[in-house]
Amino acid sequence: MSENILALLAAKGINYKAMEGGDKGVPQITSAMVAGACAGLDRIPYLLVRIKYSGDFSVINELAELICRRNDYQSTQARHLMRAAIYEVVSDNICNFCNGTGITRRTKCKSCDGTGHKPRQ
Repeated sequence: MSENILALLAAKGINYKAMEGGDKGVPQITSAMVAGACAGLDRIPYLLVRIKYSGDFSVINELAELICRRNDYQSTQARHLMRAAIYEVVSDNICNFCNGTGITRRTKCKSCDGTGHKPRQ
């Protein structure tokens, strides 16, 4: 079952009819399903998956601290930058028009100005 739940995180090409739920459409991923599927992972990847796929941002400080400790980054600034980097990794900021490529119809995407990211508000 864990393999099926983790497969939902990258849902391209999955046969949903063969999974629990049958013809009821795309199954919903719950926080409990993600947490259960990730049991046994090292703490850092577990926390990253928990933030990205469960939306549990309550553990971001712990994750930033663990990464900083592992890399011997001791300053407060390093922890702040690590949190910003984690937000960048887990946020859905890919341009909807070019799908993150920066190019539409062989020209620079006008929506994101060729960056591949959603424009900042």
